[in-house]
Amino acid sequence: GFITATGIAGSSYLMYQQEKKIPNQGVVLHLDLSIPLREKHPTPWQVLTNPRPPLALRSVIRAIEKASTDDKVKGIICTFGSDLSPAPAVSQELASAIMKFREVQHNQSQEVQRFAWASADTFGESMQGTGQYYLASAFDKVYMQPSGRVGLIGLSFPSYFYKKLMEKIGIEPQFFTFYEYKNAANQYTQEKFTPAHREQMEKLCDSLFSQIVSGIAERRKLPVDIVKKAVDQASMDAKEAQDLGLIDGIMYPDQVHELTEGSKILGIKTYIEQMEKAEKKTAGWSALQGKEKNTKPKIALITAQGPIIRGMGNPGSGDPEIPSERMKIALRAATSDESVKAIVVRVDSPGGSAVASDSIRRELERARERGLPVVVSMGSVAASGGYYIATGADKIVAQPGTITGSIGVIAGRFTFSKLMQELGVGFDHVSRGQEASTLHPVHPWNEQQAKKIEEVKMSSTFQFHCRFS
Repeated sequence: GFITATGIAGSSYLMYQQEKKIPNQGVVLHLDLSIPLREKHPTPWQVLTNPRPPLALRSVIRAIEKASTDDKVKGIICTFGSDLSPAPAVSQELASAIMKFREVQHNQSQEVQRFAWASADTFGESMQGTGQYYLASAFDKVYMQPSGRVGLIGLSFPSYFYKKLMEKIGIEPQFFTFYEYKNAANQYTQEKFTPAHREQMEKLCDSLFSQIVSGIAERRKLPVDIVKKAVDQASMDAKEAQDLGLIDGIMYPDQVHELTEGSKILGIKTYIEQMEKAEKKTAGWSALQGKEKNTKPKIALITAQGPIIRGMGNPGSGDPEIPSERMKIALRAATSDESVKAIVVRVDSPGGSAVASDSIRRELERARERGLPVVVSMGSVAASGGYYIATGADKIVAQPGTITGSIGVIAGRFTFSKLMQELGVGFDHVSRGQEASTLHPVHPWNEQQAKKIEEVKMSSTFQFHCRFS
């Protein structure tokens, strides 16, 4: 048999051909999507400890936009090199940037038109390559090497349920959800989908699948029925994919490079670094000359990525998080800066603390009270508290593939009394105050404690829903 290894193999040829600085002309940008994309720039620690730190999505999109009219740039080649695939909304943002890049070329003379190609070793060696191919379909041409396969197999959202397992090991989940579509706890309290949970997942799967099929059909100029047929036949080899019109050529990456007539390859990371360095140099020179250092109108961009928590968080960890106090400081700084004429908040969050979400939302509201337009741009997900924050904005924009909603509150915990008995672990406590022992994870809440928790969370849900009226 064969030993297969995923990694950077598919993009390695272009990587090793890359220039260290921008040549004066004839450069081809290499967009290597085996490097993860994130909402924020990598922290210094991530740069030091990772030879291939993540790229900021916003910087990549800005670089594609700049390259569309850069005389030094001859085109863009995108490779994947691993099974890593961006989230649907991220793929749509990248695809939109590539489509705009292509539109700009239509207004150029043929001699200076830039190309945009996708060159893959395979679209899913482990079968699933739907997300990668969906993005690749936005390019002028799609090439794949002879041994590759197009794993356009569709979507599946498996869910695992642990209720019986927890019963066996003596762990008792106790959760309150408001309401039936708030299903995060179902994996612990149910044995299978509830009707509401299944309805939600069916609609999510239908929506994303429809977007993928229609998007591929439009970009590749294929009938929707042909794309659906390709999904049901996948995965398919290179010849089958070419016959169906899914790829334009069967070539190795080095052969694709030969089509550029020997153009120099420049990694998009280097292009971004040079672009941002030039911008800082221009800004610094203007400051030295006293040219509108702080008075030039600006739009403040504040990124909120990760779970929403109270306090200042841990800025040194590098983990995505949305600490309420740091967000409030950033929003107040933008609001008090007279040169800031609008605020854009980029939200990419599954939710978190209801109180922290409300605190951040209030700061958006205060900015609006001072006359500043506030827009929330949703990333791959803006659910629960992430959506709650967004309700403080004048406008909310999102990609079709953004996962949002999940309006409601969930509260609960696990108790371990049966497991502790089995393991021979004893427990005792001293308390003052009727509800002081509520949070001990030993015994389930009694009727009075459960009623109190339910009342508190129902109040939070009511406040949440009031924001939409």
